[in-house]
Amino acid sequence: MVARTGVVLAPDGYATAGVAAVAALALLSSRKVPAALVLFRAGLVLAAWDDPAVVGSLRLGVSLPRWDPPGWEDVVHAFPKAALPQIPLTTLNSVVAVSVGLMNLVSAGFGGMPMCHGAGGLAG
Repeated sequence: MVARTGVVLAPDGYATAGVAAVAALALLSSRKVPAALVLFRAGLVLAAWDDPAVVGSLRLGVSLPRWDPPGWEDVVHAFPKAALPQIPLTTLNSVVAVSVGLMNLVSAGFGGMPMCHGAGGLAG
């Protein structure tokens, strides 16, 4: 089945996600077997099953990040797709920043985690 965007929606992807969700829920209270480790190993097995050559590319070791600044072509390509749509969002977040600050101050007293309106992540 192909969606309008050209992305293939395979039933085996949904089945894999369903099995992973059931496994994660089943191991939720387990102190001896962490669900994340089981799912990570299952992902490695599925990757090796799909393309056996991937096993040869796995290596353990230290990897340091390397500096790779964007080129001018990257900026020209990304600006209308990423930076320009971000301007109204950032402006709106600046307008509602007072409510975010108040929300974080009030919720902290009840054990709440600091967050912002749009990102859904930690802002503390």
